[in-house]
Amino acid sequence: MVEIYNESIHDLLSSKLTSLEIRAQGAKITLPNMTEMSVDNARDIDEIIRLGEKNRVVASTKMNSQRYLPTSHLAQPQ
Repeated sequence: MVEIYNESIHDLLSSKLTSLEIRAQGAKITLPNMTEMSVDNARDIDEIIRLGEKNRVVASTKMNSQRYLPTSHLAQPQ
C-alpha cells in the first residue's frame, strides 16, 4: 500500500517513512523495495489496510485547505 504525497511515493506498510522510486520496463511499472504481505482471508486484508491508513500523512495547503490531499493505493503483485 503506497501513498502519493508532495510528489513522493511512500510505503505505508513500512515501519519507517521511506520514499519509493518508480521504475518502468516497457509497459510494466514497478516500485522496488515496496513492502509485500501475504493474505489468507478478508480479515488479513482489513488489518493491512488499517496499518496503511494509520501511516498516512494528512495535511492541508493554502490552495487546498478544505480537502484531504494524500492518495493511497493498494496494489496486487503479478
